[in-house]
Amino acid sequence: MSNFVVSKDKFVNNFVTPLSRFDLTDKPAQVFINDNNLTGVTHSDDRSVILEATLKDIKGDDTDPFVLKDLNRLLSALGFVQETMMTFDVEPNHLLYKDDAIRFKSFFLDNRFFDDKIPLKLEKIKEQTYDHSFTLSQDSLAKIRKSAQFVGADTSKVYLSGNSKDGVVASRHDASKTSIDTISFNIVPEYTGTDFTPIPLHIDLFSLISEKDCDILVEINDKFGLFLLTVETDEYKLQYITTALRK
Repeated sequence: MSNFVVSKDKFVNNFVTPLSRFDLTDKPAQVFINDNNLTGVTHSDDRSVILEATLKDIKGDDTDPFVLKDLNRLLSALGFVQETMMTFDVEPNHLLYKDDAIRFKSFFLDNRFFDDKIPLKLEKIKEQTYDHSFTLSQDSLAKIRKSAQFVGADTSKVYLSGNSKDGVVASRHDASKTSIDTISFNIVPEYTGTDFTPIPLHIDLFSLISEKDCDILVEINDKFGLFLLTVETDEYKLQYITTALRK
């Protein structure tokens, strides 16, 4: 048995909640502790978006990976906890929490129920060279989300492009459809990187990003059409990984 100690607020807001936004059945995530970092990995049902969430500098023993079975149920249980710091015991088949007021168990899935190739895929993606980068503010993220009200169900695509004259621009259109309403708007006023032509992403990516306070670093790999979106503070790190859609 091993254990780890974590701030309740950070565990809820910067770990469990971001991981729980994905659409896998029963909301699972693979979790492990290494070098005092608590890391959780999940992905969308079609594997088009991966999230790696890390809480830094926690007190805990290194563990083999385990798969939390239902993050929504875990969130529900965490709502009963009044303590600001929580100590979890990692048992052979469940996560155990207990204090003077509450005790609960969150059982694990067998590791075979989670794609064990995902962590390796993550490492390969991080090793790639990224050709373009810019910072997405919370206001710009809100604009992208709000654009769904204008285009409705006509398209699920968001095209991003960048140049020194126009900055980074988001456009809601669809190269495969001609008779739909379109809208374009600036999301980064000043862009000093190398130019890139419109690249389509799925609008759902921006709904999965649960960060409310920090800016988001966006990096683009031209060769494989990879997007790496990172939120990082001294206390936690969220990395969303996806690939461009066909134009």
